[in-house]
Amino acid sequence: MKAKKIYILGESHTRHFAYRNNIAPIFMGSGKEINLENTSLLQEKIDASVEQIKDVSNSVVLLYLGEPNCRIKLSNHWTPHWDELHKGVKINSEPDVAYLRKCIRDYQKLDMKNIDYILTPTCAYDPVIPSLVEFNRDLKEAFGSKVIDIF
Repeated sequence: MKAKKIYILGESHTRHFAYRNNIAPIFMGSGKEINLENTSLLQEKIDASVEQIKDVSNSVVLLYLGEPNCRIKLSNHWTPHWDELHKGVKINSEPDVAYLRKCIRDYQKLDMKNIDYILTPTCAYDPVIPSLVEFNRDLKEAFGSKVIDIF
């Protein structure tokens, strides 16, 4: 029996899954565009990406979204960096819970008919971790067994 091909759709963090047997990351665009604040474009990109998969019925399709939304609240733009943080940018000790919950509600608006699973977003950038913990907890609560927790 032939193993199913695994496709992972997402923003730049999908590159983590490159060069692995039987896994094909599909980069849909940068986190500035492909994020849960822009669900209409996100849906278009998901649909276009799924259309490119030759044998969807013999594949596993995963979504890998949310890290840019967890990161943006650090300094209210998409690209905070360590040196910027050392210059005095304040890091919220508590994630902006209302914003993250809105992102989960927006996630729930996406058409998931061709999505088999959702991967929890991850990041190695320490200041984002509190937001990821909050977001991933709510993601698992909202989507249940459809979520694969890799965080």
